[in-house]
Amino acid sequence: MARIARPASKRAIRAGLRIYEQACQTFAEWSETASDLMAEVQSEIEQEQQNAAAPESKDGDQVVPFDSRPAADERRMHA
Repeated sequence: MARIARPASKRAIRAGLRIYEQACQTFAEWSETASDLMAEVQSEIEQEQQNAAAPESKDGDQVVPFDSRPAADERRMHA
């Protein structure tokens, strides 16, 4: 009986190891795909936030925040 059981056991173990290795490879591929998707979505979110933070004028003029004018310009205005 042992002579028959040993080869059958080895075949079962070999098949199990192959399935395990294939599962590990498939999981690694899925993980890489998920990681790529996460990076793409993060990049899109950052781009959306940058676009929302930068106001745009409809007529093409550049929008300059009030506090970004040089101090010399302010002195001329108040003189």
